[in-house]
Amino acid sequence: MYLIGIDLDGTLLSSNGTVSSYTKEMIKKVQKAGHKIIIATGRHPLLTIPILKELGLKDAFVCFNGAYIHLLTDKLPITSSYHPYYLERLLPFLQEREYKFVFGTERRYYLYAKFAKHLEHLSHLPVPIHLIESIDEMKEPILKTSIIGKESELIELEEEVQSMAKELTIFRSAAESMDIIHPNASKGKAIAYLGDYYKIDRSKMIAFGNYFNDVDMLSYVPIGVAMDNAPDYLKLSSSYVTKTNDQDGVAYFLEKFLLDSEGGGQKFLASCSSRKKSLLSNGRGTVV
Repeated sequence: MYLIGIDLDGTLLSSNGTVSSYTKEMIKKVQKAGHKIIIATGRHPLLTIPILKELGLKDAFVCFNGAYIHLLTDKLPITSSYHPYYLERLLPFLQEREYKFVFGTERRYYLYAKFAKHLEHLSHLPVPIHLIESIDEMKEPILKTSIIGKESELIELEEEVQSMAKELTIFRSAAESMDIIHPNASKGKAIAYLGDYYKIDRSKMIAFGNYFNDVDMLSYVPIGVAMDNAPDYLKLSSSYVTKTNDQDGVAYFLEKFLLDSEGGGQKFLASCSSRKKSLLSNGRGTVV
């Protein structure tokens, strides 16, 4: 049995946000073979659950880049949140430079009222939006703060954001989005936790991703698969580069290697696991 962590946007989903019939077929076959498929995304839970239902997934899932883990069998999710206090230096800086930002909590998005017309696309999502004038109006702990901007600007901004929110973890999760989460949260840590929960050894884990918020998840598992539409950094740090998300790269890999009935695919997976064990034993592997 393998535990398979899969990102959504840019990975499992096509560029228009849909799942192909071929991918759905492979997901069903993988589940039928007894493997655990874990969706690990930066999305809000309310944006993730409809996709889980569409795919017929019934195992745990991870949202907000690891800050939210839902085991399905338990009523309450496992969350890693932070108080708005940790953003008190950063927010004035962002406002002065006219960056927009969104606060994600378990039940809704919080958005400054003055940003509403600039982020109108959020109003079409199935997530309640609560408009506020000040961070002091927040009534829930923050699971993720997203800064919205142009890719070139966010690249330059990243170091400054990190210096003003040193207690938190900052990374770019999409070309035009930078996320801020609790330091105890990450996709890699969530996959490690779920491996223990399902009693699946680390050597039997696979992960798929396409961006910087997937780096630690792909580094943690022995078989980290980058999409061909991923940045070069992610490709270079992965075990394998599959086809793009628009070419059903996840389904292609699962069929070619995990569901391979002739044995060649299983040999490849086993060799990846052996290489990762060797790296870990020599102190060169990434440990979450």
